[in-house]
Amino acid sequence: MQRLFQPVDIASLIMLRIVFGILGFADVFGTWIYYHMMKGAFYTEGFQFKYYGFEWVKPLPEPFMSILLLSICACAILVALGKWYRISATLFAFGFTYTYFLEKAHYLNHGYLFCWIAFLMIFLPVNRQLSLDVKRPQHSSLGEHARDVNQIEERNKKAFQQRLPFLLTRLNRLLS
Repeated sequence: MQRLFQPVDIASLIMLRIVFGILGFADVFGTWIYYHMMKGAFYTEGFQFKYYGFEWVKPLPEPFMSILLLSICACAILVALGKWYRISATLFAFGFTYTYFLEKAHYLNHGYLFCWIAFLMIFLPVNRQLSLDVKRPQHSSLGEHARDVNQIEERNKKAFQQRLPFLLTRLNRLLS
């Protein structure tokens, strides 16, 4: 049980955030280039293959589609940098999923996975280190800041330990 609450290095999650942001930018930028090279790619009046249940998703008229794609690119860069992480990750996830559901003929299996990972990334704490969101304490020493962080982690650990039996009982009831 003690192993569950030992500190874990966050470096792998930070690497995931940076690589995810770069790949997201490259994918959406490629979609933007494709959209401008192939004039009928997301043509609003033409026939499109739609995903079942998502027939209501329609492409935006020009210039809004270009603005949307460039905004998603900007969100991907912000995710990679860790600036306004929660907001930019949320906007990226919804924007990327929207462009994915526009046309079934553009299907790529990694696009589906990327949609799931994009929504998962919203909830990961990957902006805690090596990001532009990290705020340094201005009037306190680094030792005081570390002590505050340790107190918060200790309080969260105790709260989790108190709720764990309740959660396991609920899970057992659901499964039986």
